Amino acid sequence: MSNFVLEDGDGTEVTINDGKEIKFVEGSGIDINWTDSSTGDDGDPYDLTFTIDHDAATNFVTNEHIDHSGVTLTAGDGLTGGGDITANRSFAVSVDDSTIEINSDSLRVKDSGITLAKIADLADMKVLGNVSGGATAPAAVSILDEDAMGSNSATSLATQQSIKAYVDSQVM
Repeated sequence: MSNFVLEDGDGTEVTINDGKEIKFVEGSGIDINWTDSSTGDDGDPYDLTFTIDHDAATNFVTNEHIDHSGVTLTAGDGLTGGGDITANRSFAVSVDDSTIEINSDSLRVKDSGITLAKIADLADMKVLGNVSGGATAPAAVSILDEDAMGSNSATSLATQQSIKAYVDSQVM
Protein backbone atom coordinates (compact mmCIF):
# COMPACT_ATOMS: atom_id res chain seq x y z
CA MET A 1 0.00 0.00 0.00
CA SER A 2 1.40 3.38 -0.89
CA ASN A 3 -1.14 5.78 0.67
CA PHE A 4 -4.87 6.42 1.19
CA VAL A 5 -7.16 9.35 1.98
CA LEU A 6 -9.47 9.82 4.99
CA GLU A 7 -12.22 12.42 4.97
CA ASP A 8 -14.05 13.69 8.06
CA GLY A 9 -17.63 14.91 8.37
CA ASP A 10 -16.93 18.50 7.26
CA GLY A 11 -15.01 17.44 4.12
CA THR A 12 -11.45 17.86 5.42
CA GLU A 13 -9.21 15.26 3.75
CA VAL A 14 -5.96 13.81 5.10
CA THR A 15 -3.61 11.62 3.04
CA ILE A 16 -2.08 8.75 4.99
CA ASN A 17 1.29 7.64 3.62
CA ASP A 18 2.69 4.11 3.71
CA GLY A 19 3.90 3.11 7.17
CA LYS A 20 2.04 5.90 8.99
CA GLU A 21 -0.42 5.39 11.84
CA ILE A 22 -3.97 6.61 12.46
CA LYS A 23 -4.99 7.18 16.06
CA PHE A 24 -8.64 7.26 17.20
CA VAL A 25 -8.96 9.21 20.45
CA GLU A 26 -11.73 8.25 22.88
CA GLY A 27 -13.56 11.04 24.62
CA SER A 28 -16.03 11.39 27.41
CA GLY A 29 -18.90 9.04 26.57
CA ILE A 30 -17.20 7.53 23.50
CA ASP A 31 -15.61 4.06 23.55
CA ILE A 32 -13.68 2.77 20.50
CA ASN A 33 -12.83 -0.93 19.99
CA TRP A 34 -11.58 -3.21 17.28
CA THR A 35 -14.20 -5.94 17.26
CA ASP A 36 -12.58 -8.16 14.63
CA SER A 37 -9.07 -9.54 14.29
CA SER A 38 -9.45 -10.94 10.76
CA THR A 39 -6.95 -10.46 7.97
CA GLY A 40 -8.44 -7.09 7.05
CA ASP A 41 -8.86 -7.99 3.37
CA ASP A 42 -11.68 -6.81 1.08
CA GLY A 43 -13.79 -9.92 1.81
CA ASP A 44 -13.49 -9.57 5.61
CA PRO A 45 -12.33 -6.09 6.57
CA TYR A 46 -11.37 -5.07 10.09
CA ASP A 47 -14.32 -3.89 12.17
CA LEU A 48 -13.99 -0.75 14.25
CA THR A 49 -16.85 -0.02 16.67
CA PHE A 50 -17.65 3.37 18.17
CA THR A 51 -19.98 3.16 21.20
CA ILE A 52 -21.49 6.44 22.38
CA ASP A 53 -23.05 6.88 25.82
CA HIS A 54 -25.25 9.93 25.32
CA ASP A 55 -25.58 10.71 29.04
CA ALA A 56 -21.80 10.49 29.63
CA ALA A 57 -20.83 12.65 26.67
CA THR A 58 -18.99 15.93 27.23
CA ASN A 59 -21.39 18.85 27.61
CA PHE A 60 -24.37 16.55 28.26
CA VAL A 61 -27.08 18.59 29.99
CA THR A 62 -29.63 16.84 32.18
CA ASN A 63 -33.20 17.80 31.26
CA GLU A 64 -31.96 19.33 27.99
CA HIS A 65 -34.57 17.48 25.94
CA ILE A 66 -37.37 17.45 28.51
CA ASP A 67 -37.72 18.94 31.95
CA HIS A 68 -38.28 15.79 34.03
CA SER A 69 -39.50 17.86 36.96
CA GLY A 70 -42.33 19.15 34.78
CA VAL A 71 -43.74 15.69 33.96
CA THR A 72 -45.97 14.33 36.71
CA LEU A 73 -47.41 10.85 37.10
CA THR A 74 -50.68 11.23 39.02
CA ALA A 75 -52.33 8.45 41.02
CA GLY A 76 -56.03 8.17 40.22
CA ASP A 77 -58.91 6.88 42.34
CA GLY A 78 -57.89 4.00 44.58
CA LEU A 79 -54.16 4.55 43.98
CA THR A 80 -51.37 6.20 45.91
CA GLY A 81 -47.91 7.23 44.76
CA GLY A 82 -46.64 9.02 41.69
CA GLY A 83 -44.74 12.28 41.39
CA ASP A 84 -42.45 13.88 38.82
CA ILE A 85 -40.08 11.75 36.76
CA THR A 86 -36.80 13.03 38.18
CA ALA A 87 -36.74 9.68 40.06
CA ASN A 88 -38.32 6.23 39.79
CA ARG A 89 -41.95 6.23 40.89
CA SER A 90 -44.31 3.54 42.18
CA PHE A 91 -48.05 3.28 42.48
CA ALA A 92 -49.95 1.27 45.08
CA VAL A 93 -53.56 0.13 45.17
CA SER A 94 -55.34 1.48 48.25
CA VAL A 95 -57.72 -0.98 49.93
CA ASP A 96 -59.44 -1.11 53.29
CA ASP A 97 -58.16 -4.68 53.90
CA SER A 98 -61.53 -5.73 55.33
CA THR A 99 -63.02 -6.95 52.05
CA ILE A 100 -60.07 -6.85 49.62
CA GLU A 101 -56.60 -8.26 50.17
CA ILE A 102 -53.43 -7.38 48.27
CA ASN A 103 -50.32 -9.55 48.16
CA SER A 104 -47.17 -8.76 46.20
CA ASP A 105 -48.64 -10.09 42.96
CA SER A 106 -52.35 -10.66 43.54
CA LEU A 107 -55.56 -8.96 44.49
CA ARG A 108 -58.46 -10.99 45.89
CA VAL A 109 -61.89 -10.34 47.34
CA LYS A 110 -62.13 -11.79 50.85
CA ASP A 111 -65.08 -13.98 51.78
CA SER A 112 -66.41 -11.13 53.92
CA GLY A 113 -66.40 -8.93 50.83
CA ILE A 114 -69.22 -10.90 49.21
CA THR A 115 -72.51 -10.26 50.95
CA LEU A 116 -76.15 -10.87 50.18
CA ALA A 117 -76.62 -7.12 49.85
CA LYS A 118 -74.02 -7.00 47.07
CA ILE A 119 -75.81 -9.63 44.99
CA ALA A 120 -79.40 -8.85 46.07
CA ASP A 121 -80.37 -7.48 42.66
CA LEU A 122 -80.09 -10.97 41.13
CA ALA A 123 -83.51 -11.84 39.67
CA ASP A 124 -85.84 -14.27 41.44
CA MET A 125 -85.21 -17.94 40.59
CA LYS A 126 -81.64 -17.29 39.38
CA VAL A 127 -78.18 -18.16 40.73
CA LEU A 128 -74.66 -17.20 39.66
CA GLY A 129 -72.74 -19.93 37.91
CA ASN A 130 -71.25 -21.38 34.76
CA VAL A 131 -73.11 -24.12 32.92
CA SER A 132 -70.86 -24.21 29.83
CA GLY A 133 -68.31 -26.60 31.29
CA GLY A 134 -65.61 -24.19 30.13
CA ALA A 135 -63.77 -21.24 31.57
CA THR A 136 -66.36 -18.59 30.75
CA ALA A 137 -67.29 -15.93 33.27
CA PRO A 138 -70.10 -16.75 35.68
CA ALA A 139 -73.52 -15.43 34.73
CA ALA A 140 -77.09 -15.62 35.98
CA VAL A 141 -78.44 -19.18 35.62
CA SER A 142 -82.20 -19.86 35.69
CA ILE A 143 -83.76 -22.21 38.24
CA LEU A 144 -86.78 -23.95 36.71
CA ASP A 145 -89.72 -25.40 38.63
CA GLU A 146 -91.11 -27.85 36.05
CA ASP A 147 -92.52 -31.12 37.31
CA ALA A 148 -92.59 -32.59 33.78
CA MET A 149 -89.14 -31.22 32.76
CA GLY A 150 -90.78 -29.89 29.60
CA SER A 151 -88.20 -27.25 28.65
CA ASN A 152 -85.33 -29.76 28.39
CA SER A 153 -82.89 -26.90 29.06
CA ALA A 154 -79.13 -27.51 28.98
CA THR A 155 -78.41 -24.18 30.67
CA SER A 156 -80.92 -24.13 33.57
CA LEU A 157 -81.18 -25.88 36.92
CA ALA A 158 -84.21 -27.75 38.27
CA THR A 159 -85.56 -27.49 41.83
CA GLN A 160 -85.45 -30.50 44.11
CA GLN A 161 -89.25 -30.58 44.09
CA SER A 162 -89.30 -30.67 40.27
CA ILE A 163 -86.79 -33.53 40.14
CA LYS A 164 -88.74 -35.56 42.74
CA ALA A 165 -92.05 -34.99 40.95
CA TYR A 166 -90.52 -36.03 37.60
CA VAL A 167 -88.90 -39.18 39.04
CA ASP A 168 -92.09 -40.12 40.89
CA SER A 169 -94.08 -39.77 37.65
CA GLN A 170 -91.62 -42.06 35.80
CA VAL A 171 -91.49 -44.83 38.42
CA MET A 172 -94.82 -46.58 38.60
